[in-house]
Amino acid sequence: LEVRLSELMAAAPATVREALAWILLSRLFRQAPPEHWVRHYRQYLHRKEVRRTHQALRAARSRKRHCGPKGRVYDLDVLFEELRERYFGPLMAKPALGWSGRLSRTLLGHYDHAHHAIVLSSWLDRAEVPRHVVEYVLFHKMLHLKHPVEHGGGRRTVHGRAFREEERRFERLAEAKAWLKTAR
Repeated sequence: LEVRLSELMAAAPATVREALAWILLSRLFRQAPPEHWVRHYRQYLHRKEVRRTHQALRAARSRKRHCGPKGRVYDLDVLFEELRERYFGPLMAKPALGWSGRLSRTLLGHYDHAHHAIVLSSWLDRAEVPRHVVEYVLFHKMLHLKHPVEHGGGRRTVHGRAFREEERRFERLAEAKAWLKTAR
């Protein structure tokens, strides 16, 4: 068995590399890894300097692939500007925007912090998808710009309290969620 580690893990303390070994071996043998090793590994990964280094490595080594903001039906640049004006104000920095290369009904979009990019599923760029639904998904991803992932106590919180409260400001929230629930 040969394992190659990235610089991020090669520079980690020996106990963290040991925790990773236990986790990998457990998964290899389809066993649950020992909880204390999982906790130790996660605590290391959630450290601010480790997250910052990981993000810098991702940004330097990879590209964000997408099909650009102009879709067949919807233009994400136009929608972003309208949503920014309506909900966020002019100080929100505009990320790279684009449609995914694949149609996905389950992953409707994502915000990539390392590349400062929002990519929505091309499945949403269809005439039968109401505009307010696309706006809602884009609005949700824009909230990730304003409310980054929180780390604390060994936990990672993607949709914190402030995020959820602000999400309720979207005018047609219930209608958009209902449409998505029936369409997928």
